[in-house]
Amino acid sequence: MLTATIASGPLVVTTCPPHEAYDYPYFRARLADTDILDQAVAVRVFRAPLLAIPVGGSRQGGYISVDLLTVGLAIRDVLNGRRGFPDLRVRWSPYRDTCHVVEWGGEPPDGDVERGRFYGYSDQAIADFLAQRCISRTRRVIDDELCHATRGRRTPHAPRTVLLGGPPMSPATAVHPATEQTRVQTPYAWEVAIAPDPVHVARVRRITVAFLRHREVPTALAQDVLVAVSELVTNAIEHGHGTVSLRMRHTDQEVRIEVSDDNPEPARLRKAAAHEVRGRGLFLVAALAQGRWGVTNEGRTTWAAFRISSGRS
Repeated sequence: MLTATIASGPLVVTTCPPHEAYDYPYFRARLADTDILDQAVAVRVFRAPLLAIPVGGSRQGGYISVDLLTVGLAIRDVLNGRRGFPDLRVRWSPYRDTCHVVEWGGEPPDGDVERGRFYGYSDQAIADFLAQRCISRTRRVIDDELCHATRGRRTPHAPRTVLLGGPPMSPATAVHPATEQTRVQTPYAWEVAIAPDPVHVARVRRITVAFLRHREVPTALAQDVLVAVSELVTNAIEHGHGTVSLRMRHTDQEVRIEVSDDNPEPARLRKAAAHEVRGRGLFLVAALAQGRWGVTNEGRTTWAAFRISSGRS
């Protein structure tokens, strides 16, 4: 047991068996070699035991994040001299919104995959982390663009977004993407609902551009998708009923868009007269999607799908 002093009184740091740490199940589910947990130790600070996992096997280093520098120094002293905790050090942070870090072992590499292996995580755990982070980044990109489009105001008529993540990537796809000949399908989708007001078309376009750019959709294909989004959303606003919803789904094979409203009358192709400047929207969508479009949901949803080919840029 080690006792230190902080502003609120004495700080007592003790050790206990590893399975008593609150984050023990987290590491047990993610480490490639769980036998190393038998050599770990739980460090109790205040009421929360933190798991300190030693170096060993594929695990080349470890760390514990703490809010108080005094706590970090106390944890370092408790672990000092224990087997599997070489080169103990405390990384001090001058910023209030970041943590101090107690580290041991080697210096972690920069890459996410390399860092995951450095800390001994399994390929599946690394793949799940990368997939979840991609979902979080996509949500942030769309929400930032949405906030910009509405000038930071959330009104009853402002668009709202919900991001739907696809299944986790396989370990081979996430860890060795360059060597994979056949990529596992990793779909991501989002949805935005707007009031039937033409002013929102430009906002939907900006959100679409942000999503397609973030997903690195080829430029030519992204332009076709953007035109189709504009046409279908405008058509739903002008001829539909109630709230208009746009859903977009990106996979390795295609970008699929769906636009829905409450009007059960399905969208139909019609031949515009030579003198008409409007009425060609569905013909344009059908041409850009190479005929891959249709109507579902009892006429309330119009969809179009755009194939992704390696030669399109």
